[in-house]
Amino acid sequence: MLTLSAAKPAYRWILFLGLLLSEILTITYNIDLYRQQDLDLPVASRSIFALFVFIKDNWRLGCWILAGCFISITPHLKPVFIEYIKQIKGYVWYKLLSIHLLFFAAFLILSTLIFTSGIRPDYLTAFWFVCWMSGGVIAFILLLLTLAPSTFWLTITRRYRINLLAGALLGILTNAIFDLFARQEAPLAQQALWTYLSGLTLQITYSILKLVFADNELIYEPDSMVIGTDVFPVEITYACSGIEGVSLITGFLAVYLFLFHKQLHFPAVLWLFPIGIIAIWFTNAIRIALLVILGHFYSAEVAGSAFHAQAGWIAFTLIAVCLIVLVHRMRIFSRFEHQRN
Repeated sequence: MLTLSAAKPAYRWILFLGLLLSEILTITYNIDLYRQQDLDLPVASRSIFALFVFIKDNWRLGCWILAGCFISITPHLKPVFIEYIKQIKGYVWYKLLSIHLLFFAAFLILSTLIFTSGIRPDYLTAFWFVCWMSGGVIAFILLLLTLAPSTFWLTITRRYRINLLAGALLGILTNAIFDLFARQEAPLAQQALWTYLSGLTLQITYSILKLVFADNELIYEPDSMVIGTDVFPVEITYACSGIEGVSLITGFLAVYLFLFHKQLHFPAVLWLFPIGIIAIWFTNAIRIALLVILGHFYSAEVAGSAFHAQAGWIAFTLIAVCLIVLVHRMRIFSRFEHQRN
């Protein structure tokens, strides 16, 4: 149970994570480079535009690395939290939060001017790229400083540098696995399972949607793999069937078990595979149901673009982090709880 002294830091962490997630979703919804790539740009603007495209295509790698770094220090959450409580005593963070919001607003406005209003060659210069990139980096640093002072981050980096390097590697490998499945259909020959799994996903999604819609409002066509409403029907394709999520969580856990096998209890830790597979499977069905609900009641454009593009990897990241936290908190899976730094 949280004590009174620990409650405020916990709320600050909740604020930090909520703000980070909302800002990521806002940025990814407002920046749409792919609609602009077929434009005939001047030669001088193409290289700068290529840099913007590169960052847009690879920003998720940074998210994976951050998640991997967090996972890597979960064995030491107690000493990290003690250090955190010590460092934030008397720390004034409200002003930094205000400055962060100003920088993020400027970054968002600049992003909107550059990308969503139609590409303008006069914005595709080194000056605007540096301004845009600097604004995003400074906003992120200020968000970290809102959570804790720089001395805390430097202390944690020095003390757990090996863990953080392993976590960064884990994030890079996970991103590589994610890209593998995003660019190829059935790279591990799972296509044979697609028909059965898509049908099962369709049934689960239909059961969820029946909690919100009446039967006469729903479209349910198992033969064509279509489900939804008259306002927003969706087709369950290979990518939506759940097989990619199952493959990703399996690959992620395999990499994690390889990197941290000395601290894990075998064969008990192998139970993570069925737990993770079931969790990612039902989460995928919930994601599709939410997609239909959002498209029906709010906006088909938002549901089909921002939500559809980002909900999958966000759900995967949350499940992966929850699984690793579960490992580190249960003696049956690991000896992390008994280790000293």
